[in-house]
Amino acid sequence: MRPVDYYHQYRNVLGALLFLALGVVVAVQAFHLGPRQVMTADLARLKQILDLENRTLADLKKAEDAEASTSSDDDRGIKSLPAFLKHINRISQDTNVIIRELVPSTASSAASGGALKFKLSITTDYLTFLRFAAKLESLNVGINDLQVRPYDPTKTPVEHAIAFSITPRDDAKPLESARIDTIQEKVSAKNKRNPFQRFAYNKSEPKPSPWIDLTWIHRLSGIGRIGGERIATIDSRDYAVGDPLDNMSITEIRNDRVMLKKESADGEQIFVLGFRKKARSNASQ
Repeated sequence: MRPVDYYHQYRNVLGALLFLALGVVVAVQAFHLGPRQVMTADLARLKQILDLENRTLADLKKAEDAEASTSSDDDRGIKSLPAFLKHINRISQDTNVIIRELVPSTASSAASGGALKFKLSITTDYLTFLRFAAKLESLNVGINDLQVRPYDPTKTPVEHAIAFSITPRDDAKPLESARIDTIQEKVSAKNKRNPFQRFAYNKSEPKPSPWIDLTWIHRLSGIGRIGGERIATIDSRDYAVGDPLDNMSITEIRNDRVMLKKESADGEQIFVLGFRKKARSNASQ
Protein backbone atom coordinates (compact mmCIF):
# COMPACT_ATOMS: atom_id res chain seq x y z
CA MET A 1 0.00 0.00 0.00
CA ARG A 2 1.27 3.38 -0.95
CA PRO A 3 1.79 6.01 1.72
CA VAL A 4 -0.80 8.23 0.12
CA ASP A 5 -3.40 5.49 0.28
CA TYR A 6 -2.38 4.71 3.83
CA TYR A 7 -2.87 8.37 4.79
CA HIS A 8 -6.30 8.57 3.17
CA GLN A 9 -7.40 5.39 4.88
CA TYR A 10 -6.26 6.34 8.37
CA ARG A 11 -6.32 10.14 8.24
CA ASN A 12 -9.08 10.47 10.78
CA VAL A 13 -7.19 8.37 13.27
CA LEU A 14 -3.96 10.22 12.58
CA GLY A 15 -5.73 13.57 13.03
CA ALA A 16 -7.19 12.49 16.33
CA LEU A 17 -3.77 11.33 17.54
CA LEU A 18 -2.23 14.63 16.41
CA PHE A 19 -4.85 16.67 18.24
CA LEU A 20 -4.42 14.47 21.32
CA ALA A 21 -0.65 15.02 21.31
CA LEU A 22 -1.11 18.74 20.85
CA GLY A 23 -3.56 18.81 23.76
CA VAL A 24 -1.07 16.96 25.96
CA VAL A 25 1.67 19.45 25.07
CA VAL A 26 -0.62 22.42 25.80
CA ALA A 27 -1.71 20.87 29.08
CA VAL A 28 1.88 20.29 30.16
CA GLN A 29 2.81 23.88 29.28
CA ALA A 30 -0.23 25.18 31.11
CA PHE A 31 0.65 23.08 34.14
CA HIS A 32 4.23 24.38 34.27
CA LEU A 33 3.73 27.94 33.09
CA GLY A 34 0.42 28.72 34.78
CA PRO A 35 1.60 28.54 38.40
CA ARG A 36 4.79 30.34 37.45
CA GLN A 37 2.84 33.20 35.93
CA VAL A 38 0.52 33.30 38.93
CA MET A 39 3.49 33.27 41.29
CA THR A 40 5.17 36.00 39.31
CA ALA A 41 2.03 38.12 39.48
CA ASP A 42 1.73 37.51 43.22
CA LEU A 43 5.35 38.46 43.78
CA ALA A 44 4.91 41.62 41.77
CA ARG A 45 1.85 42.52 43.83
CA LEU A 46 3.68 41.74 47.07
CA LYS A 47 6.56 43.93 46.01
CA GLN A 48 4.14 46.80 45.35
CA ILE A 49 2.68 46.36 48.85
CA LEU A 50 6.13 46.25 50.45
CA ASP A 51 7.26 49.32 48.55
CA LEU A 52 4.16 51.17 49.73
CA GLU A 53 4.75 50.09 53.36
CA ASN A 54 8.40 51.09 53.18
CA ARG A 55 7.49 54.50 51.83
CA THR A 56 4.89 54.91 54.59
CA LEU A 57 7.39 53.89 57.29
CA ALA A 58 10.01 56.19 55.82
CA ASP A 59 7.54 59.09 55.91
CA LEU A 60 6.63 58.31 59.52
CA LYS A 61 10.31 58.12 60.46
CA LYS A 62 10.97 61.50 58.89
CA ALA A 63 7.99 62.99 60.73
CA GLU A 64 9.14 61.50 64.05
CA ASP A 65 12.70 62.75 63.55
CA ALA A 66 11.41 66.21 62.74
CA GLU A 67 9.13 66.16 65.78
CA ALA A 68 11.89 64.88 68.04
CA SER A 69 14.24 67.55 66.76
CA THR A 70 11.66 70.25 67.35
CA SER A 71 10.70 68.79 70.71
CA SER A 72 14.30 68.56 71.91
CA ASP A 73 14.91 72.15 70.91
CA ASP A 74 11.75 73.25 72.74
CA ASP A 75 12.13 71.03 75.84
CA ARG A 76 15.83 71.36 76.45
CA GLY A 77 17.04 73.80 79.06
CA ILE A 78 15.23 76.83 80.41
CA LYS A 79 12.90 79.06 78.41
CA SER A 80 11.51 80.92 81.41
CA LEU A 81 13.67 81.44 84.49
CA PRO A 82 10.71 82.43 86.73
CA ALA A 83 8.87 79.23 85.72
CA PHE A 84 11.95 77.11 86.50
CA LEU A 85 12.44 78.75 89.92
CA LYS A 86 8.73 78.39 90.66
CA HIS A 87 8.85 74.62 90.17
CA ILE A 88 11.99 74.27 92.31
CA ASN A 89 10.53 76.50 95.01
CA ARG A 90 7.34 74.44 95.09
CA ILE A 91 9.11 71.21 96.07
CA SER A 92 11.20 73.14 98.61
CA GLN A 93 8.03 74.40 100.29
CA ASP A 94 6.29 71.01 100.14
CA THR A 95 9.18 69.30 101.97
CA ASN A 96 10.19 72.20 104.24
CA VAL A 97 13.74 72.18 102.87
CA ILE A 98 15.85 75.31 102.49
CA ILE A 99 17.99 75.34 99.32
CA ARG A 100 21.42 76.63 100.28
CA GLU A 101 22.78 76.88 96.75
CA LEU A 102 21.46 76.77 93.18
CA VAL A 103 24.15 77.82 90.72
CA PRO A 104 24.99 77.00 87.09
CA SER A 105 27.54 74.21 86.79
CA THR A 106 30.66 74.67 84.71
CA ALA A 107 30.31 71.13 83.33
CA SER A 108 27.67 70.51 80.68
CA SER A 109 25.84 67.24 80.24
CA ALA A 110 26.86 65.36 77.10
CA ALA A 111 23.78 63.14 77.41
CA SER A 112 21.52 66.18 77.23
CA GLY A 113 23.28 67.71 74.26
CA GLY A 114 25.21 70.27 76.28
CA ALA A 115 22.16 71.57 78.17
CA LEU A 116 22.85 73.80 81.13
CA LYS A 117 23.32 72.01 84.46
CA PHE A 118 22.73 73.48 87.91
CA LYS A 119 24.39 72.52 91.18
CA LEU A 120 21.81 72.27 93.97
CA SER A 121 22.82 72.04 97.66
CA ILE A 122 20.67 71.47 100.74
CA THR A 123 21.26 70.66 104.41
CA THR A 124 18.77 68.29 105.97
CA ASP A 125 18.29 64.84 107.51
CA TYR A 126 18.18 61.70 105.40
CA LEU A 127 14.44 60.98 105.50
CA THR A 128 13.56 64.58 104.63
CA PHE A 129 16.02 64.36 101.75
CA LEU A 130 14.17 61.26 100.50
CA ARG A 131 10.95 63.27 100.33
CA PHE A 132 12.72 66.14 98.60
CA ALA A 133 14.32 63.79 96.07
CA ALA A 134 10.98 62.11 95.36
CA LYS A 135 9.42 65.50 94.63
CA LEU A 136 12.38 66.38 92.42
CA GLU A 137 11.85 63.14 90.47
CA SER A 138 8.40 64.44 89.54
CA LEU A 139 9.95 67.37 87.66
CA ASN A 140 11.32 67.24 84.12
CA VAL A 141 14.97 67.24 85.17
CA GLY A 142 17.98 64.97 84.93
CA ILE A 143 19.72 64.23 88.26
CA ASN A 144 23.35 63.19 88.69
CA ASP A 145 26.58 63.78 90.67
CA LEU A 146 24.98 63.03 94.07
CA GLN A 147 27.15 63.76 97.13
CA VAL A 148 26.19 63.18 100.80
CA ARG A 149 28.48 64.35 103.61
CA PRO A 150 28.11 64.62 107.42
CA TYR A 151 27.07 68.10 108.51
CA ASP A 152 25.73 68.24 112.07
CA PRO A 153 25.76 64.95 114.06
CA THR A 154 24.48 66.74 117.17
CA LYS A 155 21.03 67.21 115.62
CA THR A 156 18.29 64.61 116.10
CA PRO A 157 18.03 63.23 113.51
CA VAL A 158 21.51 64.01 112.24
CA GLU A 159 21.83 66.41 109.32
CA HIS A 160 23.82 65.96 106.11
CA ALA A 161 25.20 68.32 103.51
CA ILE A 162 23.75 67.04 100.23
CA ALA A 163 24.64 68.27 96.77
CA PHE A 164 23.81 67.07 93.26
CA SER A 165 23.46 68.38 89.72
CA ILE A 166 20.19 68.83 87.84
CA THR A 167 19.67 69.37 84.13
CA PRO A 168 16.28 71.03 83.60
CA ARG A 169 14.13 70.34 80.55
CA ASP A 170 11.11 72.43 79.63
CA ASP A 171 11.64 74.68 82.68
CA ALA A 172 11.55 71.59 84.98
CA LYS A 173 7.84 71.23 84.31
CA PRO A 174 6.02 68.70 86.57
CA LEU A 175 5.53 65.22 85.12
CA GLU A 176 3.07 62.41 85.76
CA SER A 177 3.75 58.68 85.46
CA ALA A 178 3.17 55.38 87.26
CA ARG A 179 6.87 55.28 88.22
CA ILE A 180 6.63 58.66 89.96
CA ASP A 181 3.51 57.52 91.85
CA THR A 182 5.34 54.38 92.99
CA ILE A 183 8.30 56.43 94.25
CA GLN A 184 5.96 58.71 96.21
CA GLU A 185 4.27 55.70 97.82
CA LYS A 186 7.57 54.13 98.89
CA VAL A 187 8.90 57.39 100.31
CA SER A 188 5.66 57.93 102.26
CA ALA A 189 6.00 54.53 103.97
CA LYS A 190 6.76 54.70 107.69
CA ASN A 191 9.64 53.23 109.73
CA LYS A 192 12.22 53.43 106.95
CA ARG A 193 15.82 52.73 107.87
CA ASN A 194 18.33 55.56 107.80
CA PRO A 195 21.67 54.19 106.50
CA PHE A 196 23.52 57.24 107.87
CA GLN A 197 22.14 56.91 111.41
CA ARG A 198 24.17 55.32 114.20
CA PHE A 199 22.15 52.57 115.90
CA ALA A 200 22.61 51.24 119.40
CA TYR A 201 24.04 47.78 120.06
CA ASN A 202 21.89 45.45 122.12
CA LYS A 203 23.64 42.20 123.02
CA SER A 204 20.34 40.56 123.97
CA GLU A 205 19.22 40.61 120.34
CA PRO A 206 20.84 38.75 117.42
CA LYS A 207 20.93 41.89 115.35
CA PRO A 208 21.34 45.60 116.14
CA SER A 209 18.23 47.22 117.53
CA PRO A 210 16.69 50.04 115.49
CA TRP A 211 17.29 52.34 118.44
CA ILE A 212 19.07 55.55 117.54
CA ASP A 213 22.06 56.07 119.82
CA LEU A 214 22.21 59.49 121.52
CA THR A 215 25.09 58.69 123.87
CA TRP A 216 27.42 61.11 122.15
CA ILE A 217 24.71 63.66 121.38
CA HIS A 218 23.46 64.24 124.93
CA ARG A 219 25.39 63.53 128.12
CA LEU A 220 23.84 61.22 130.70
CA SER A 221 25.68 61.87 133.99
CA GLY A 222 23.49 60.16 136.60
CA ILE A 223 20.41 58.06 137.38
CA GLY A 224 18.82 58.11 140.83
CA ARG A 225 15.51 58.10 142.70
CA ILE A 226 13.47 60.90 144.23
CA GLY A 227 10.45 59.77 146.21
CA GLY A 228 10.38 56.37 144.51
CA GLU A 229 10.57 57.89 141.02
CA ARG A 230 13.64 57.44 138.85
CA ILE A 231 15.36 60.61 137.75
CA ALA A 232 17.99 60.93 135.02
CA THR A 233 20.45 63.79 134.88
CA ILE A 234 20.94 64.75 131.23
CA ASP A 235 23.03 67.73 130.14
CA SER A 236 23.11 68.89 133.81
CA ARG A 237 19.30 68.85 134.12
CA ASP A 238 16.99 66.32 135.85
CA TYR A 239 14.33 64.46 133.86
CA ALA A 240 11.60 61.97 134.75
CA VAL A 241 9.54 59.60 132.61
CA GLY A 242 7.22 61.59 130.36
CA ASP A 243 9.40 64.71 130.25
CA PRO A 244 10.29 66.11 126.81
CA LEU A 245 13.88 66.30 125.58
CA ASP A 246 14.76 67.90 122.25
CA ASN A 247 11.42 67.02 120.57
CA MET A 248 11.51 63.54 122.11
CA SER A 249 9.70 62.06 125.08
CA ILE A 250 11.36 60.02 127.84
CA THR A 251 9.57 56.67 128.03
CA GLU A 252 11.75 54.71 130.47
CA ILE A 253 14.69 55.24 132.82
CA ARG A 254 16.71 52.10 133.44
CA ASN A 255 19.77 51.52 135.62
CA ASP A 256 22.22 52.24 132.82
CA ARG A 257 20.26 54.04 130.09
CA VAL A 258 17.33 56.26 129.22
CA MET A 259 14.82 55.28 126.53
CA LEU A 260 13.09 57.95 124.44
CA LYS A 261 10.74 58.03 121.46
CA LYS A 262 9.56 60.50 118.86
CA GLU A 263 6.51 60.42 116.59
CA SER A 264 7.10 61.85 113.14
CA ALA A 265 5.82 61.63 109.58
CA ASP A 266 8.25 58.75 109.10
CA GLY A 267 6.78 56.71 111.97
CA GLU A 268 7.86 56.06 115.54
CA GLN A 269 11.56 56.45 116.25
CA ILE A 270 13.15 54.91 119.36
CA PHE A 271 16.23 56.50 120.99
CA VAL A 272 18.59 55.30 123.69
CA LEU A 273 20.91 57.42 125.82
CA GLY A 274 23.60 55.61 127.80
CA PHE A 275 26.55 56.50 130.00
CA ARG A 276 29.76 57.36 128.23
CA LYS A 277 31.83 55.64 130.89
CA LYS A 278 32.35 51.96 130.09
CA ALA A 279 32.30 51.04 133.79
CA ARG A 280 28.67 52.13 134.06
CA SER A 281 27.55 50.65 130.74
CA ASN A 282 27.72 47.07 132.12
CA ALA A 283 25.35 47.74 134.98
CA SER A 284 22.29 45.49 135.23
CA GLN A 285 18.95 46.82 134.14
